[in-house]
Amino acid sequence: EMLADRLGDRPLQDVLHQQMGALLERHPDDTAQAKLLFCQALLADRRSDYPEAERLARQTFDVAQRCGAATQAALAQGELAFVHYVRGDRVASRAHVAAGLAWAARIDSADQRAEAEAKLLTLSAMFSRDAVQLDDARTALQAVTARGQQLGNPRLQIGALGELAEIARTLAQWDEMAACAERMHALAQAAGIAPRVA
Repeated sequence: EMLADRLGDRPLQDVLHQQMGALLERHPDDTAQAKLLFCQALLADRRSDYPEAERLARQTFDVAQRCGAATQAALAQGELAFVHYVRGDRVASRAHVAAGLAWAARIDSADQRAEAEAKLLTLSAMFSRDAVQLDDARTALQAVTARGQQLGNPRLQIGALGELAEIARTLAQWDEMAACAERMHALAQAAGIAPRVA
C-alpha cells in the first residue's frame, strides 16, 4: 500500500484497502484498523476529497485513541490539521498540530516518533509561513531537517528544504534559496528521486 501510494497508483490502493479490510474482518485488530483508516484518509486527501479525508481521519483518531495507537493518533491529527488548512481555518489547524505533537511524544519507537514529529512540524511551518511568522517557520523546518538527518530520510529533508527555499524566496535571499535547492538536488540524486531531481 505504501509503495502504491508512493507510485500514485490510486486504483491499486483501492484494491489493497479492500483486501486489508477483508483480512481485518476475519482477524480484528484495532491498531491495524487505525492504520487502514489512516491510509484511506490519506487516499481521499490525494484525491482532494477533503470531507471524506476529514471523516476518515476522525475515525482513525477515535480508533487509535481507544487502543493507544499513538502513531496513528498523531498522524490523524496531522491530516485534520491539513484539511482545516485547506479550508482556511488556521486556528483549528494549529490546534490539531498541537494535539498531534502531544500524541507523537507518546510514541515508543524513537524513529517513528521523530518521523511523526517531522511531519507535524512541517505543517506547523507551512501555517507560520502563511502568517508571515518566518522565524517560527524556520525554527520548525530546521527541526524537521535535523529529524530527517537522524532518520536518514531524504524525503523529509527535501520537503523541509523546499519550504526553507520558499521563505528565502519571500525575503529575496537568493543565495540562501540556491543553497537549499543545491542540497535538495544532491539528496534527490543520492536517493534516486527522479521527480525531485527534475
